[in-house]
Amino acid sequence: MKFRFLTLLFFVVSSISYSQKQTALPTSDFTSNFCKFPFAWKSLPDKKISIAIIGNEETSVLTSQVKLIKHYAPGSEVSIHAIQDLYNNKIKAEIFDVLVFADEINESDYDRFIKLVSDVKSVSFVLSAYYGPMDPQRDYAHWQNFVKMASGAGCIISGSHGDMYQLGDISFWESVPVDIFAVMGRDIDGFQPMMPDYKIKQNIEKTIYTTSSAVAMVKSFYPDLENSELKQLLRERGRVVYWSHILIPEGKDGIQIMIPHFDKDYLGKYEDERVRVLKKSAFKATTLDMASLIGITEEKYGEWCVDVLNAEELNKKTTGKGVTVAILDHSFNKNSPALKDRVVLPVSFIEGEEALCEKSDHGTFMAEDLVMIAPDVKIMPVVMTDGNISGYTESFIKAINYAVENGANVISCSQPAVKEGQSALDEAIRNAIDKGVSVVYINYKGENESVIVPGVVEFEKFSNSREKINIIGTNFISKETPVTWGISHSAPVISGVIALIKEKNPQLTPQDIKGLILKQAGMNSSGLLILTEDMLF
Repeated sequence: MKFRFLTLLFFVVSSISYSQKQTALPTSDFTSNFCKFPFAWKSLPDKKISIAIIGNEETSVLTSQVKLIKHYAPGSEVSIHAIQDLYNNKIKAEIFDVLVFADEINESDYDRFIKLVSDVKSVSFVLSAYYGPMDPQRDYAHWQNFVKMASGAGCIISGSHGDMYQLGDISFWESVPVDIFAVMGRDIDGFQPMMPDYKIKQNIEKTIYTTSSAVAMVKSFYPDLENSELKQLLRERGRVVYWSHILIPEGKDGIQIMIPHFDKDYLGKYEDERVRVLKKSAFKATTLDMASLIGITEEKYGEWCVDVLNAEELNKKTTGKGVTVAILDHSFNKNSPALKDRVVLPVSFIEGEEALCEKSDHGTFMAEDLVMIAPDVKIMPVVMTDGNISGYTESFIKAINYAVENGANVISCSQPAVKEGQSALDEAIRNAIDKGVSVVYINYKGENESVIVPGVVEFEKFSNSREKINIIGTNFISKETPVTWGISHSAPVISGVIALIKEKNPQLTPQDIKGLILKQAGMNSSGLLILTEDMLF
């Protein structure tokens, strides 16, 4: 009853705080945005939380983690201590709010660690479900048993997953009682797919700092929660991600991967002859989501770009009416609300692929992002790929020429760079720009300086480039599957911005528009695109 009452009280308080501030500014850190830390930052109570990093390493090695925790949990007091000092009572666990263990607990210390956690109920102990790279030769039995005992004593167990396919060895995760998984961003193995027995090659314990920061902020709202109650909150209020085992029949044996999705039944609606579902929802994990942990349930809380761009306010004066955006992509669902009453002259340049279908995939998602910014825009769906890039350059050129010849004002492309034929593609792009059509292409590798190449601040490597239009483009929160996370969404968002500009300033050339947007982006210290009435009128 106590936990339920606190949950209700906190939901009311956090909802009031949220309504008072319209914008939740994102950061240049993907993990912060994915875990929705900015919403916690907005309504964080004025209470100092003390966090102790406990480790075997030299203090200097852990100094960078102090900075990381302070980033995720601003206002926290963070210190570093040796684990032996904790065991020997040179420091008292009771003086801290959160203890985060930076190193694997030695097997000889299992018993006294469990006793410490059991004796100190007011302090949150955060332990990684595993430390170091997963070793296929290691026998996990003793460690797994220890983690179960630590969890039973009240220790919070943190797991790790990547932002796309990476999860690690499922047989391992099924054998440890993880309270919450935290995303690792792009820190593990790039974009490699996760095989059913895939081992994470890099250390996975970095996410304990993300988890401990989240725990610290939750404790600032719920100062009287004991560990068992806090563990319950993490498990019940974190966002559920399902992982399904699929087979892509390529090559001799095909490619087996685990695909994440928020909607449990997503793969039940997913029909694609190139994909065979081997096991639906093979693994279920609760992932760290600060908005849900602190009770924010607004439908648009994940649409960073709407708030950052001030789009809702600007839409009172300009909505993209009279502007046509050609989206060069695939899989446009004719039943999507984003396409309803907005479609003009759809076409497909891929044999066997319809211009409009009944499957939501990449093209559909791009349309959804576009109308989020420019709700009265017209959409020209142009299928120029089937998700592969065979014959890609030829269909790409046909798509551009079609868009230009049929009255598109903007071309939006969130597809890969061409592997060959760049000069021929550039000729088609030059013709489009010469005829007044703005071209937004996320993976453009040519030399036409009038092409707009988006960047997104979710990824640090993009945020420092002054050659790109840096914008909040990721809108993964409302999707059935998080596979579309990333830079793809920035192209339709920027195309929507251009539609707003062109409605009020149809005489502007693509060069004028790019210069205008770059100038505005340069006015923000974080590299964010800011829309103002001066820019539009």
